[in-house]
Amino acid sequence: MKLFFRQYGQGFPVIILHGLYGLSDNWVSFGRRLAADFSVFIPDLRNHGQSPHSTVFDFASMEEDIMEFLDDREFREAVLIGHSMGGKVSMRVALDYPERVSKLVVVDIGLRRVTGNREHLNLIEVMQSVDFTRVRSRSDVEKQLVPRIPDQRLRQFLMKNVY
Repeated sequence: MKLFFRQYGQGFPVIILHGLYGLSDNWVSFGRRLAADFSVFIPDLRNHGQSPHSTVFDFASMEEDIMEFLDDREFREAVLIGHSMGGKVSMRVALDYPERVSKLVVVDIGLRRVTGNREHLNLIEVMQSVDFTRVRSRSDVEKQLVPRIPDQRLRQFLMKNVY
């Protein structure tokens, strides 16, 4: 899958992977600071931001997407920085292709398996319930989310993926 990405700087490649519900925009300030010394790439992972969406959404597919990203740019190796879900993707790449990862930074996630996280499942159900046939603007989406997601900060964060 060809991922949308942002690029800053020049030098050795650093790839920053965002967390669930996030997007590349969340890491721009940090990426720009690293760009003084590195070539920084911040992709939107599949089903996030401006990258393509697919019914297939699992760690194996996201790992393949990152390998395709590295191959398309002919990067023999890169530094991977991953936050939360992006950290799990980064760890998979490092475990399956150690020769392609020069350094690995994992933020806010570990190797343990998380199953049945009801909070995330509830948020996904709410987002899937949005009737886009009745939407003309982002505020129309927000009106549909308000009854089931009362926290405005969480709604705004989730809506960053609405284009």
